[in-house]
Amino acid sequence: MLLKFFSGLFGYNYEVVRSQSTVSKQKIITLGTLMLIPVSLWTISGFFIGYELLGAGLVKSLLGGLFVGVLILIIDKSFLATPKESVSKWLKGFRVVFAVIATILGSVALDLMFFGGDLEEYREKQSTEIQKDKTKEYLEDNSHHIAELNNSVSQQKAITEASKIDWKNEADGTGGSGNAGIDKIALLKEGIYNSESTKLAQMEETLISSKQSLTQEAILYGQKMATKRSDALLSKVTDLHDFILSSGLSMFFYGLFFIAVFSLEIFFLITKSSTADSLFEKMLYAEEKIGERRLQTIMAQREEILRQDGLLGSRADRIRQLANTQNYLQKIG
Repeated sequence: MLLKFFSGLFGYNYEVVRSQSTVSKQKIITLGTLMLIPVSLWTISGFFIGYELLGAGLVKSLLGGLFVGVLILIIDKSFLATPKESVSKWLKGFRVVFAVIATILGSVALDLMFFGGDLEEYREKQSTEIQKDKTKEYLEDNSHHIAELNNSVSQQKAITEASKIDWKNEADGTGGSGNAGIDKIALLKEGIYNSESTKLAQMEETLISSKQSLTQEAILYGQKMATKRSDALLSKVTDLHDFILSSGLSMFFYGLFFIAVFSLEIFFLITKSSTADSLFEKMLYAEEKIGERRLQTIMAQREEILRQDGLLGSRADRIRQLANTQNYLQKIG
């Protein structure tokens, strides 16, 4: 079943392939199976990016993943279907560079998938720190009004305390008119003190209210600045690599994971380049060479006919008939 599938995928005649040696058939299945590894990785990555990170929906994400997978399939198939002798160093180099780029891009989705829990924990801690910093920054930038109110309250406290002392001194006879007792002057100064006390209470209430309002605004500002969208792909990738670079252990495991993904991406290329040609591949190359020689022979024959026609004119056909040899196109003239 696999042999028939991969024969059709690579454009081979299945009836011819099934009659080949076991090694030849095994190599076709092996290369085809290895080629499906990067295709599967990219299909999964494309679907995950679309569905989990971009919120594209199930159908769109599935179509996007399949599109990317088919694209990688076409690229890798073109490389595998190219005869080894026809694969230049430039083509090999391009495929290696493409594998590196594909691994970097493809591993992003897999990294976000496997390190998703660690990333969310890191983002929560980072968000808390950002919120604290932004809240403090907002309070510092907008505390001038609170400072003015504090200064006014301090001044009013001094005025209130002075009016209180003046009233008491008037009442006990140690100040003011010098008459002890509650007279008209003492009552007047008591009214002044009560008025200043009421004014102070109002100013303190305003100060407390302003502080609470500013604190609430600062908290909301900090939350807003610390909030990160769940579908912001670049933000998540940036935070992921910040998390990875935060410790040697995370860098070590990330490096292992990257090497594993790269190996899966490039393994079919190594297998294609390092293994010997099978009998079936040699037969394909031989057919190509034979066809090339036949083409060269036909071209040489046509050139000879044209040369004879140019040399002998209308008599060329007649002379070729009279030649009556096994090679009737032998050189004449």
